[in-house]
Amino acid sequence: MAEKKLSVINMLENVSCSARIGDYAETALSFNHCTIELNKIIQTLISDQQKQNHLKKITYSLQTLLLMLKNEDWVAIADIIDYELIPLLDNAFKSNNI
Repeated sequence: MAEKKLSVINMLENVSCSARIGDYAETALSFNHCTIELNKIIQTLISDQQKQNHLKKITYSLQTLLLMLKNEDWVAIADIIDYELIPLLDNAFKSNNI
């Protein structure tokens, strides 16, 4: 499971970096690739009632991120990933042995 954690965290860090340097096409493409791994994580959280709190927080963060993608607010995208989504995922990994 550690591989899954590193994979999605690394992918999100790449999305954030691309957004911060202004490579917006790469940002969108990289985020698209992340969604596959994020979906797997969400499915894991959905399957267990005790993980619902993590799921709600991650879902809210993803909804905000998608809104920022729609608005092409690249700095906000990077900030949400760096300061909200990655810490939430990291906490979910640690708390739930995902």
